[in-house]
Amino acid sequence: MGKLDDLRGVRDMIGKKFKFYLDQAKDHATHPMDLATVDTYLKEVSLWSNTLDDGFQQITILNPSDLDDDTDAYMLLYKTVRQVSVALRDVRNTVIPATATSGSTPTVVYTNVRLPKLEIQPFHGNYLEWATFKDSFEAAVHSNASVSKVEKFTYLKALLKGEAGRYTADLPLTDAHYDQAWKQLHDRYENKRMIAFATLDKFCSQPKATATSKSVKALIDAANRCIRSMELLHCNLDVHAEQFYIYHIASKLDPAAKDLWEHSLKDNDIIKLADLISFLERHAMALENTAYVASNQKSGSEKKTATVHHTQAPTKKFVSHNMHTQANYNSRREQNYERQQGNQQQAEHQQERTSQVFHTQGRSEGISSTSSNGGSSLFYNNSE
Repeated sequence: MGKLDDLRGVRDMIGKKFKFYLDQAKDHATHPMDLATVDTYLKEVSLWSNTLDDGFQQITILNPSDLDDDTDAYMLLYKTVRQVSVALRDVRNTVIPATATSGSTPTVVYTNVRLPKLEIQPFHGNYLEWATFKDSFEAAVHSNASVSKVEKFTYLKALLKGEAGRYTADLPLTDAHYDQAWKQLHDRYENKRMIAFATLDKFCSQPKATATSKSVKALIDAANRCIRSMELLHCNLDVHAEQFYIYHIASKLDPAAKDLWEHSLKDNDIIKLADLISFLERHAMALENTAYVASNQKSGSEKKTATVHHTQAPTKKFVSHNMHTQANYNSRREQNYERQQGNQQQAEHQQERTSQVFHTQGRSEGISSTSSNGGSSLFYNNSE
């Protein structure tokens, strides 16, 4: 519960600060404050308000059994912040006219706007992150004369995580212990030898490049980052160091890239690192262009295939419709043909019947004529 106690201790200290500001505002009539003092108090109120919010968030994350008590304490202090801000602004309004009549330059009126939170990345004890953390913290907090040491220690404890946080966890939150904590961190992590080893180890652990532009660029960036970090440690890049970098970078290339690199060399002289980096930049650009063209071709092929599939369905419909129309046409044609055949057979049958009738009539007429002639002869013979 050490961290929880520290957070509650900071909260109590902030409460005392707010009470001090409020008492100063109430005593302004008997002990007047100048404009600079009032503006300083307003800034500090805003800063402590941010610290109060951050502390309460951390307590909420810890989720102690008596969290309700912490919530009540936070709400009470939040109301105090409003009271202090209003009281100090009222005092400031009474100070401005007197200052203006004294012939001083106009002063910009401050509004109750919360200052932005410090954007400093937490430090976990990584040697490679120490220089960045140290410079950021010194610029924003450590070198800020308007911030007390206990306030600086509060920020420092909030930013230290992991190994670094455990290293200073046992130090009480006081002005004197802030200097001790900062010195301890500086002595442990301001270790140039360990920083150099960590830098080279990170570079040597860089994954091998593949036949992609992204991986080749990552290898280039890792090499440049390592070289710059070593130069900051006063490890200048000489001929021997260049050969180390060249050997290690070449060992990280894929077989195709390594083959291209070897074919680009014209003789057996010592290679320069700048030449290898230049080759890798061109190689990465070529891979990027190739991937771009291939992507466009694939996209065009997919669009063309989609168009073909889209047009095939109406074609099938059209063919089906034509086949159906042709079938109807053939059916009607066969019906007409059968009808014509039937009519023709009927006509032939009718003609045959007509011919038979005429033939029968002819025979009847012949018999009648013969009978007529024969009858007269008989009659004639009988008469005789």
